Amino acid sequence: MSERNDVNQNNDSAQLPLIRLILADDDYFIRESLKVLLGLDSGIRVTGTASNGQEALELIEAGTPADVVLMDIRMPECDGVEGTKRIKARFPEIQVLMLTTFDDDEYIIQALQNGASGYLLKNVPQSGSFKASRPCITEIC
Repeated sequence: MSERNDVNQNNDSAQLPLIRLILADDDYFIRESLKVLLGLDSGIRVTGTASNGQEALELIEAGTPADVVLMDIRMPECDGVEGTKRIKARFPEIQVLMLTTFDDDEYIIQALQNGASGYLLKNVPQSGSFKASRPCITEIC
């Protein structure tokens, strides 16, 4: 993908790169809720949403800008493990962060072996998971 030349101004007027993110989750309500939550952070722009890993890949192939794909690990058609494998094979510069309600070591290990940069648990209260998502997303970029 192209270089990130969008910037965000924080309260200290320091220039921070804007993180462009594609969100993939098969649950429409979760997907749209996360889009709203992440949109509250002026340093993150949700550039696209998908209901499975293949749709996320197709968005990237169609030119949707992305630095990070935040992807559910279990989805029908193309789950997060396979989606990560496909995205990283074509676009190794894009970081993939898994999102799961499952503390399922096997799926998480497979996703990491396929190139995922890390994971967040959905079932952690907001203060524990989504408040921590910005530093986590920033770190992998």
